[in-house]
Amino acid sequence: MHPRRVFLLGASADHAECEYGWIEPGSHLAHDAFAVRGFLEKPEPLLAQQLLRQHWLWNTFVMVGSMLSFEMLLRTAAPGLVERFAPLTDRRGPAAEDAVSRLVYQSVQPIDFSTDVLARSIDRLGVVPLVQGGWLDLGLPGPVRMLITALREPRHAVEPVAVAAG
Repeated sequence: MHPRRVFLLGASADHAECEYGWIEPGSHLAHDAFAVRGFLEKPEPLLAQQLLRQHWLWNTFVMVGSMLSFEMLLRTAAPGLVERFAPLTDRRGPAAEDAVSRLVYQSVQPIDFSTDVLARSIDRLGVVPLVQGGWLDLGLPGPVRMLITALREPRHAVEPVAVAAG
């Protein structure tokens, strides 16, 4: 329906987390999908409080889109990056591919995908809010400890959650 957009899965925020990316849903696109009006990575505490009050969503870093939509997202936000990977499309066998891959990856400067790509390309993004269960980022020690504690409590059922390890 929107083949030029990359869709993010957004989780309802229950506290002002400063270690997550935040997504502001915009206009309704179709079904449960919305355009993205704003995207902010790891806000300061006071700003995170404001985003929570304004019902921004946490970025789960779960994304869906066509190969073309991801390519256009990268071309828009990080010009030249896609071309750096062009040598990988030349099929020369596994040994040659390994050597070429090493050269390509050594030549590419690291970027932060959330800050350098997503935040710079909100017009190419959509968001689908996670409506059932909750979300827990298992890439951070605090949520891992919280989950372990909850699982050890026999009297409390743990609701299904979407998890991301990053």
